[in-house]
Amino acid sequence: MAPENGQDLTGVQSQEMYFETTRLQNLTPDQQPSAAPQTYTFTQNLALNNFALDGTWEFTNDHATLTNGSGKIRLHYHSSNVFMVASSINPITLTVKLDGNKTGDVTVQAPQLYQLVKSDVAGDHILEIDIPNAGFQAFTFTFG
Repeated sequence: MAPENGQDLTGVQSQEMYFETTRLQNLTPDQQPSAAPQTYTFTQNLALNNFALDGTWEFTNDHATLTNGSGKIRLHYHSSNVFMVASSINPITLTVKLDGNKTGDVTVQAPQLYQLVKSDVAGDHILEIDIPNAGFQAFTFTFG
């Protein structure tokens, strides 16, 4: 049964994912969070309901920050819609790719919920977010 807003959530198989160290469960096991800036590279295979980082990141008790240069986030999920709570010190335009194809750009600044993927059909996908500059902060992924 669809909720009042008309969105059918029966195909959603991915749960909310946090970047904060106290609830960080979906970072790929090949990468370990660090409170000091650490350089990450993508792993070969990314399991369903995991994400991976590329670039220099540091983790805090409520988010992860891209601390130097450009970076990326790769997410393997099963849902129709993907949202992210994020912020940036200065406005930053993210390039969003779904299964290797560019779907659009999302400009982030104020800490709020941003929609990255909008679809009518749930499925198993790889999302990649290209972040051009340091200062980007990732808090959570949510699905619908």
